[in-house]
Amino acid sequence: MNGWKTLLAASAFVAAGVLACAQTPEPQPAPEPQPAQAPMAPMAPMPPMPPVGPMAPDVRPDVQEQIEEARAMARDQAAEAREMAEEAREQAREQTRGLDQQLREQARALADMAREQSRIDLKDLHVNFAQDWVRTITRHSGSEDGLYDSGQRALDSQRYDEALSDFKEVVTRAGSHSEGALYWEAYTLNKMARREEASAAIATLRKSYPNSRWLEDAKALEVEVKQAGGGNVSPETQNDDELKLLALNGLMQNDPDRAFPILENLLRSAQSPKLKDRALFVLAENSSPRAQQLLERVARGNANPDLQVKAIKYMGEVRAKQPNGSQLLVEIYAGAADPQVKKAVVNALANRRDAKAMVDIGRREKDPEMKKEIVRRLVDMKSPDATAFLEEILK
Repeated sequence: MNGWKTLLAASAFVAAGVLACAQTPEPQPAPEPQPAQAPMAPMAPMPPMPPVGPMAPDVRPDVQEQIEEARAMARDQAAEAREMAEEAREQAREQTRGLDQQLREQARALADMAREQSRIDLKDLHVNFAQDWVRTITRHSGSEDGLYDSGQRALDSQRYDEALSDFKEVVTRAGSHSEGALYWEAYTLNKMARREEASAAIATLRKSYPNSRWLEDAKALEVEVKQAGGGNVSPETQNDDELKLLALNGLMQNDPDRAFPILENLLRSAQSPKLKDRALFVLAENSSPRAQQLLERVARGNANPDLQVKAIKYMGEVRAKQPNGSQLLVEIYAGAADPQVKKAVVNALANRRDAKAMVDIGRREKDPEMKKEIVRRLVDMKSPDATAFLEEILK
């Protein structure tokens, strides 16, 4: 920019010099002497003339042409300089816009990464907090059911230390789940390759509860413990439940007749809660008479209490449209002494929306707590039978 300014000043200086030369008057010859004349009489003074502006000097055409050429060249150079300056400014603006756009894109990318990381961290925080909260509540709320369920969930997730701690706590409380907790304690110890402790837990179960319905499962577990006692087997190498589930589903689809004996044996053997639960679900989904008979035997109590409760649950959920399902559930309720089994029957009937069957068992029930559970489920049903029974209670 300084270059074109200098060029313009130089051009103006040259033009001014040419103009000054053009206005210099040519030298005139000296005037010839004149004879003396007589003095003239003074004239009367004349009024002053109005002032006249300076006359523009005459400029030769060739000089005028040079001046015009210099001015035109100066104008062209100034215009070119302005165009160059405007191009430079536009390039600077483009570079700035590009840099700003790049910076904005980088900032957005960083912000997206930060938000995503924040969501992941927050999700992990929520999951960890929820798990810790559930464990804390189940341990300190006095709920034996919650603690027992927590131990089974930990066992299915291979968190053996947590499962063992939960089952030991249930055994210590000596409540309705103490027999099952003793069995699962032995099962967990076997998974942890602590064979002697597993055998001791089985012996405690046999001695403390000689009539327990868990003894059949304990016998199968004891055989497995003794067979595995010859070597140090890690828990990870024994965890093949997923493979067994895949094989079970495939066998039920391709050859159901061969699958039923395997299912029956699986329900009696020392298997994980998850695998046994899945076996019952497979039976409940199968509509064949053989599958129905096997599921009914488990639901009537021909297995440990956990499996009985789960079989009853599936009869209410999966087989909700089975014609004689409600009658079977009422019979199971009438012959049950375990509150957990009775509660499972009530829930199954509620899932089937059979208010009449619930009213029938509610009228015969003597246990106030169990009767409250029946009434609580009937409140949610819009049925004449449920309404009539509730009115009877209010009278």
